[in-house]
Amino acid sequence: MQHDIKNVPNSAQAHNLLAHAIMEDVFKDNRLNDSDLNNVNEAKMHFAKATEIYPFFFNAWVDLGKVNKMLNDNSGSIKAWQTALTIDSTFTPIVLQLAQTFESMGDYEQAVNYYRQYLRANQTTFEAYDNLARMLYLLGRYQESIEICEAYLKIDPNQSEFLNNIQNMRAALEAQKNPKSVPK
Repeated sequence: MQHDIKNVPNSAQAHNLLAHAIMEDVFKDNRLNDSDLNNVNEAKMHFAKATEIYPFFFNAWVDLGKVNKMLNDNSGSIKAWQTALTIDSTFTPIVLQLAQTFESMGDYEQAVNYYRQYLRANQTTFEAYDNLARMLYLLGRYQESIEICEAYLKIDPNQSEFLNNIQNMRAALEAQKNPKSVPK
């Protein structure tokens, strides 16, 4: 395929197929080795070329985001996945990927936005509720976090972790309302 790409250098599909073939070869033994990084970078270049040739190539944008994530290029992943969402806003797996990427970067406000977007389409996913509740807690938005926990408890009333979280957040809210005087 690498030889064939020279004959069709302006084919988005050819670049996409070559990138996929490279990635299949990288993962043939089900793990990523340091020696595979050159191949991953080559796949990234071909996914990027596919999107350059045909900017509406949804799958190539999604895969470019995945490859960037593998290479620890969060900004590249975000750009690729956000572009993919402009093409198809209903593909929620990348919404979740965006939420998790922003969370890993410490941008909790953006993570909250994407977790909320994800939950609008996937209303029973425990992981998204759990992560969203945690992000809101870390932002000091305890009441919103409680509401997220309560929303999930309507799905699974036996989720003891959320019941405990609600108690802890209510205590934090009470402490905010009635701070103890600190001796001077």
